[in-house]
Amino acid sequence: MNEQAQSFVITRPLNQADSIIASLKRYFVSSNFSSVSHLPLMEITSVKPQMPLTNSIFNGIIFISPNAVTHTVNQLSKSEWKQLIKAPLYAIGSRTSEVLENVCSDLVIQTPNIQTPQKMNTEGLLAMPAFRNIDQQSWLIVKGLGGREKLKDTLIQRGAEVVELCTYQREMPDAKLSKKIALALKKKSIWIITSVQAINNLEKIMTQTASTGLNQFEINENCRIIVSSDRIKESAIKLGFNVIAVANNATDKQLIDCIKELKL
Repeated sequence: MNEQAQSFVITRPLNQADSIIASLKRYFVSSNFSSVSHLPLMEITSVKPQMPLTNSIFNGIIFISPNAVTHTVNQLSKSEWKQLIKAPLYAIGSRTSEVLENVCSDLVIQTPNIQTPQKMNTEGLLAMPAFRNIDQQSWLIVKGLGGREKLKDTLIQRGAEVVELCTYQREMPDAKLSKKIALALKKKSIWIITSVQAINNLEKIMTQTASTGLNQFEINENCRIIVSSDRIKESAIKLGFNVIAVANNATDKQLIDCIKELKL
C-alpha cells in the first residue's frame, strides 16, 4: 500500500463491521503502513411492526437485509416467528441468508429452505424463476423504512399483492460521531461504503459540518471510495465523490478481492 492511502475507513453500522475489519487487518494492515477505523455512517434502530402477522398467509417472504431479519425476530415471539417462516423464504444476499439460518438455529427451529439470488440485489431476485408467474399471489417484503420501491412496484406490476413489514429505520449518526467523521476527511483514507443511504449521509455531514475546512478537491484527494454496487457508484459520483473501485457485492470476500485487485 502506498503512502497515499494511510488507512481504511469502514462505514457499516455498529455490530456489523467486525468481520470486514478483521479481514482488512489480516490482509492489508501492518504497523508500518495502515490502520482500520470504524465510523458508522448510519444508525439502525427498531421500528414496531405496523401490521398483525397472525393468520397471514403468503406465497413467499422476502428479507431485504440482515437488519430485516434481526429487527423482526427481536420483536416477535417464538410462535409468531415460526408462523411467519412457514412460507417460502427469500433473502437478498448471502449474509441475510446466513443470519436467517442462525436465527432459526438459535430458536431451535428446523432451518427452512432459503433461496438467494446469485446476483445479490433486487434485480437478481426479480430474475429468479419464482418471480416470473406471480399473478394473484400474496408476498411479504420485510425491510426498513424508506429505501427503494423497485421490488414492490415490480411485484405489483406482475400481478401480485404486496405487503411491506418495516421493522427498522436508518438514521443519521449523532452529532459527536458526525464530527469525528468530518475530521476523518482530513486524512488520506480509503472509505468502504456499501449503501446509498451511507453515501447520502456522508454528503449531509460534509454540508452540515464546517470543521473540515476542505474544499471538494481536497476531500476527494483524501477520501477515496470503494463501493459495492454500480447504483452506489452512480449516487456517489452525482454527489461529487471520488469512487476508485466497485466490488461485485457487499460481502467481505468481494470487498477484499476488490482491494487486492487495486494493488494499493
